[in-house]
Amino acid sequence: MYIFIFLCKGLLAPGYVFIFKQEINGNYRLHELKDFHRKDAKNAEVFIITIFLCELCDSAVIFCKGGIMGNEIKLKTPLSDEDIEKLKIGDKVLLSGIIYTGRDAAHKRLYELLKTGKPLPINLKGAVIYYVGPAPAKPGYVIGSAGPTTSYRMDPFTPFMHKNGLKATIGKGNRSKEVREALKEYKGIYLAATGGVAALIAKSVKSAKIIAYEDLGAEAIRELLVEDFPCTVANDCWGGDLFEQGVKKFKI
Repeated sequence: MYIFIFLCKGLLAPGYVFIFKQEINGNYRLHELKDFHRKDAKNAEVFIITIFLCELCDSAVIFCKGGIMGNEIKLKTPLSDEDIEKLKIGDKVLLSGIIYTGRDAAHKRLYELLKTGKPLPINLKGAVIYYVGPAPAKPGYVIGSAGPTTSYRMDPFTPFMHKNGLKATIGKGNRSKEVREALKEYKGIYLAATGGVAALIAKSVKSAKIIAYEDLGAEAIRELLVEDFPCTVANDCWGGDLFEQGVKKFKI
């Protein structure tokens, strides 16, 4: 498996393509570095959107401005309605502050607590939940590889959590109609993180501690302190869906 990371200043600007190859042990190493110049501009849109769509399918990430990609915006948690309203699909977000981890097992427990009116182990107001079950940290590291989990597994629980104050979730893959409607109704966003580069994502994590459901192991709820955690707005509170509109824009 290969991962392509395309860095540029604009849709048709020069940039660099980093190609990482997955080795037998599961780790990635730099396989090739290529320049991408304006002389290739006629193919740039197809090239960029192809890589971007791969990113949403767990194979690549692009950091660029212009075209389908939007602005670069720095946000600090907890998030407010004003933070959410200024975001549009395609915006690159660099997230800092406290975020929580949680996958389907933890979500089921949180959902049951909410339904029965019992207190939660986390404060959902303005919160961000990252769908991840991180690998154990190696000596000297804060956290192990921390790549996103496929988000649809949390879809049955997400609308009710947004109703109770949750502002953003981070994962990979598209969301259900019910989740997208909840984002509009309760002013929330869905952020796409990049699968396949879990070790790179982990570098944005400055501290990590288990705060609930330790019996779930990797799926326990953790409180992460992150700095400039990179992600992309995939669904905004205005009904935008990057998975649909990104394909539509470049469909022949």
